[in-house]
Amino acid sequence: MKIYNRKTLFVTVFAGGAGLIYSIVRLLGGDLLGAAWILIFAVMIIQGLSASLTQKGFEKDAANARKSKKARQALFDMLPIE
Repeated sequence: MKIYNRKTLFVTVFAGGAGLIYSIVRLLGGDLLGAAWILIFAVMIIQGLSASLTQKGFEKDAANARKSKKARQALFDMLPIE
């Protein structure tokens, strides 16, 4: 298996996994909001694994990063210079 992005894989496994485990513990403790967090963390983990383990996911993630960078640059270009 080829890893396309090690940073994304690391963050996905550790941060996403820790958040998922914490949400499950909260759900078992009676907090119903934990179910929503489980869903959010599950989606984030799936997207992170897709971006780090598949070429198509990696390319899509890179394209989204380029779009985000252009949008932020456009916002700062519109600010008036004093």
